[in-house]
Amino acid sequence: MTTELARTQSVLISPDLKTTSLIVAEAFGKRHDDVLKRIETLEMAAEYHARNFAEMIREIKIGKGATRRSKYYEMSRDGFTLLVMGFSGRKAMEWKVKFLEAFNAMEAELNKRPVVITDAQARAIQDAIKLRILMTGEKPGDLYEMLKSSFQVPKYRRIRREDFAKALEIIETRPVMTACAGRPAVTAGFTETDVKHLVKGAIGAGLEIDQINVDHEGRIALVTKQPTRDPKSIQ
Repeated sequence: MTTELARTQSVLISPDLKTTSLIVAEAFGKRHDDVLKRIETLEMAAEYHARNFAEMIREIKIGKGATRRSKYYEMSRDGFTLLVMGFSGRKAMEWKVKFLEAFNAMEAELNKRPVVITDAQARAIQDAIKLRILMTGEKPGDLYEMLKSSFQVPKYRRIRREDFAKALEIIETRPVMTACAGRPAVTAGFTETDVKHLVKGAIGAGLEIDQINVDHEGRIALVTKQPTRDPKSIQ
């Protein structure tokens, strides 16, 4: 890794707007141990320090298959600014400018990208698809492909956040276009509301549902991936 000013912005700054003590030490010509000491002795509130400096560990090969653990810090733009505030000299100023330009360029690039669904919204889509599968017997791959095709995205997690409600609507209202194996609960005398109430309650309780059965006594039984828990059923 070179320390010349030709270093690209993507090497200086990660896509989540962070840099590291290793990169800073190399760019500014400092010993990494000295940079670590400076980070750990910065005078600021502990909460603010934790928010802007995250301690990380990397494995370093030392020969014959052995490794040693080495500490470094990942830091935000604010953390970087506070860290290098006391670095002086023409070269140091050039690097300060270089880093800040890299932070600004990466932030501008991120602002151009569409805002995709959150992790919570992705889980809601997964739960909606599980519920649909349990009621219709459709294949999960078909439903995920349908979502990707509907929104022209390579992965369902790339659905735009503004399209989240539409994605749920598509999952819930899409006609069953293929023959489904098994005996879906909604065709065994139970209403869709019955099944939704049961399955949503199980999902809300943190159960991983594997399949849904209707036994010979006419009860719905959810088979979960947690064998230590009793299956939930309704009359």
